[in-house]
Amino acid sequence: MREQFGCRPPLSSLSGIRVEEFKAGQSYDLLVVSGVVKDSKLDRAIGDETGLEAQPAKGAPVEEHPTGMILPEVLAAVRAGTPLLAIVPDDFLADGVARQLAGLGAFTYQGQVGDTRAPWMGNWLFVRDHATFASLPVNRILGIHYQAHGKASNGLLIERAAGAPDPEVIMGYSRDHDRQVGVASFVCKLGSAQVLVHRAPEFSAPLQQRWLANTIVYLTRTRPDPHA
Repeated sequence: MREQFGCRPPLSSLSGIRVEEFKAGQSYDLLVVSGVVKDSKLDRAIGDETGLEAQPAKGAPVEEHPTGMILPEVLAAVRAGTPLLAIVPDDFLADGVARQLAGLGAFTYQGQVGDTRAPWMGNWLFVRDHATFASLPVNRILGIHYQAHGKASNGLLIERAAGAPDPEVIMGYSRDHDRQVGVASFVCKLGSAQVLVHRAPEFSAPLQQRWLANTIVYLTRTRPDPHA
């Protein structure tokens, strides 16, 4: 299994898996990335702290604060059939990764719903029954069990791309005074490979570990057999 910056502690805490750095040309059961690149702008002060809405730059990435990115050699391995888990719990990381995957035809991407706007306004994450949430509270709005922070929450505005299968939505996102509903966790295809994009903030430690273990099993068990 390969990981990128920011993923080692939760992955290393799981039993029965081996985690190592990615090397092009090697074979892996699963690739795990965060989209972090040098000088990424993370942990911004946004609506629930400042009273002002903040959004990633529209159009081209802002040069002094690069958006997230999946390395080209990692994308090449995914297109060759290796499943990918992209854990991108930040607007800038998610924006860059979504643009990359959309550019490869996995889905269409129209930006993000937005943050909490102001301290007195709310936002919501809601999850349906899915293998990645096995044994976790589902078919509801995330509550106290998850302890997911509103500040770090957002949703991607995606749709099916021409010629691609429908993305499988697992978790949605919405906010006060907004009719748009975004996606906070979903599965798409890049060639024959399954790609799971997880935009949601980190959950409480026991639930985060359960979700991560479920997701690893889901992505590795649904990987197509290259010898079939």
